[in-house]
Amino acid sequence: MATRSPKGSMELASDIKDPHSGPCDAITTLRFLKWQDLYLREKPFQLFCPLSDLDAARSNLAFEERSGVVINDARGKESEFDLDKQGFAFTNLEVDSSVFSNASSITETYLPKVKSLIQEKLKDVLEIRIFDWQIRRTWTTESGIIDGHDKSQHLLPSSHVHLDQDATNVPRMIRRHFPEKPESVMKRRVRIINVWKPLVDTVNDHPLAICDGSTIADSDLVAADHITRGHFDINCYGLFSERHIWWYLNRQRQNEAILFKNFDADETVLAKHCLHTSFLQYPENTQNPSRESIEVRALVVS
Repeated sequence: MATRSPKGSMELASDIKDPHSGPCDAITTLRFLKWQDLYLREKPFQLFCPLSDLDAARSNLAFEERSGVVINDARGKESEFDLDKQGFAFTNLEVDSSVFSNASSITETYLPKVKSLIQEKLKDVLEIRIFDWQIRRTWTTESGIIDGHDKSQHLLPSSHVHLDQDATNVPRMIRRHFPEKPESVMKRRVRIINVWKPLVDTVNDHPLAICDGSTIADSDLVAADHITRGHFDINCYGLFSERHIWWYLNRQRQNEAILFKNFDADETVLAKHCLHTSFLQYPENTQNPSRESIEVRALVVS
């Protein structure tokens, strides 16, 4: 089975290195949105809240699995990535594990650290407003009902290629989170930046895969209404494309964070956003420690 590397060369599955011998590109299966002509007349949607009508559909989304997708290992190349060129970057973020013991500690201690990190890594930042954070665990159980305001509810790692926000939803988000000055904010460069960090010593199960934003075309994205209890958003699901180049950080450690974009109002940059998902790195190994991570989302105004 041949697959494409970032430089366009072909690699065989047998050439992928052992994870303990150095950089380790992975070949895996990712789940993409499957295009349906239904979406030409009915907007894609997904409900994560109770339905009074038992016959009502929770979703009209259909997905397909694509095997043989190469996820390139960024280990040893961390400094080569840039938020404007690829849409993501790697950095160190040292935080005592006790900070994540409860929601109050996360809000009072961790979120200010994330805010300072974003301020440090991005240029010409005028204001940062963190609007959401979420802990995900591989050992949690989801009921299909998600309460966007309940931070004690831990979710499973995402299994679909997606963006957290569609560009059409950003003005509504600005009005929600900058109610005192939405019009002035919308005249400036607004970015949605996510900061993703493991809460386990080393990620050996369901690492985060990120697509190089410069390889994503607008036609690869399909907007969908995403409705949870007490919350409405418009996100995007990704369609498969052979142009996409995927990356991850092999054996990502607890003190290593990934910053990536879900939106950028600057049309001149190479990467305006990054499709992302988790993936099963070692399906044959059931002994790997479970993954736990925290993801913070922020509106950044420049």
